[in-house]
Amino acid sequence: MKDSTTAEIALERLPKEQREAWQTVLLILADDELAAGHRASEWLGLAPSVEEDIAFASIAQDELGHARFYYQWLARLENTDVDAFVFRRPSADWRNAVFLERVRGDFAEAMLRVWLYDEWDAIRLKALASCSFAPLAVGAKKMLCEEEYHLEHARAWMKRLASGGEARVRLTTALAHSFPALADLADFGSANFVLPELLGVDIHSLRDEWKKEVAERLEALRLVCPAWPEPQSGGRMGRHTEDMQELLSTMTEVSRWLPEVSW
Repeated sequence: MKDSTTAEIALERLPKEQREAWQTVLLILADDELAAGHRASEWLGLAPSVEEDIAFASIAQDELGHARFYYQWLARLENTDVDAFVFRRPSADWRNAVFLERVRGDFAEAMLRVWLYDEWDAIRLKALASCSFAPLAVGAKKMLCEEEYHLEHARAWMKRLASGGEARVRLTTALAHSFPALADLADFGSANFVLPELLGVDIHSLRDEWKKEVAERLEALRLVCPAWPEPQSGGRMGRHTEDMQELLSTMTEVSRWLPEVSW
């Protein structure tokens, strides 16, 4: 409790621009994790095997736990509660990447989404683990340990899907379908310009590292890396698709019927 209070005081004393930038970063991190976790949870009972049901449930649980961590800090900084972020925002106030809100698709597309996101999240978390905001740095280090398992699982499935037959055809189709939606994933919206102050690294370096990792791993699987879309802020500025409306409608159904419930 003492550490949390000290961190809050430290953030309160930051210049307004930096404080608002941290709030933007935290909201992006939280919304990404919640959207990713929700879509992963939809595979419970639908995955190709019981083992994959369990794996997706575990991934979803981890991502939702990460989201809660970020939302709790936002709630402290903005003097509100976590439920206000999760259940009482219109889609225009959400800052998750459009790529993460897309409907479930088939298993190849779902696994590709997990892999592409986790490759980016691992790079992002490594930068956060060295940031000046101590509670976030400590949290990022813990999350990295969990992401290592997510990545190991996703990379193994990418190799399996790319091995041939219908699975490879589906994965190739998923690549072509998914890449155009990646424009706003490696992005921090309005906080892009102050990332060097917050994380000690700029958005271009993080984005290039992610692209290099993805391209090299696709090449190792003898898969052609599709053209990367031009970076856009999209979801980072609240511009979402109909898929986001569907996601929020499902996720907030209970809270609409029972407003007193809490996460």
